[in-house]
Amino acid sequence: MLVIRLEDNQEELLHPVGFEKFVTFSSWTLLANVLYFAVASLLQLMNNGETSDIGLLGTLQVILFVAGISMAFLTATVVRHIILPNEVRIAREHSHLFLFHEQIMHNFAAIFLAVEMIMVSPRLAPEFALFGLFFGII
Repeated sequence: MLVIRLEDNQEELLHPVGFEKFVTFSSWTLLANVLYFAVASLLQLMNNGETSDIGLLGTLQVILFVAGISMAFLTATVVRHIILPNEVRIAREHSHLFLFHEQIMHNFAAIFLAVEMIMVSPRLAPEFALFGLFFGII
C-alpha cells in the first residue's frame, strides 16, 4: 500500500503482513463487509427463512450491517471528497486510488451493502443510523 509518512510528507510503498494489514480504516470497512455477508449467509443456510428466532447470530448480523454500511459510506465519502481532491490539488500521483483492490475497499463495499439493503428492505430504526455514525467515527 502507498502511505504518506507524517515526518516528511513523502510517499512510501509498504507491504504490510499479519496484523499490519488492518491498519487502515478501509481494511476495517472491508472486514466488516465480509463478516456481514458471511454471517448473513450462515443464517440463511441455518434457518432457510423459516424461523423468526435468530438469536445471537441475528444480533451480530444487525450490528455488522449497521457498522459496515456506515463505515463503507464514510470511507467512500472521505476518499471521494477529501483525499482525491487533495491529491489532485497538490499534483501528487493518485492513479493507485483507482486500482481494483482500492475500488473494492473504497466504493464496492458501500455498493454491495446498499444493494443488500434495497433487496432485503429491512425495517429501519433511527437509532441504527446514530449507532452506525458513532461506530464509523470510532
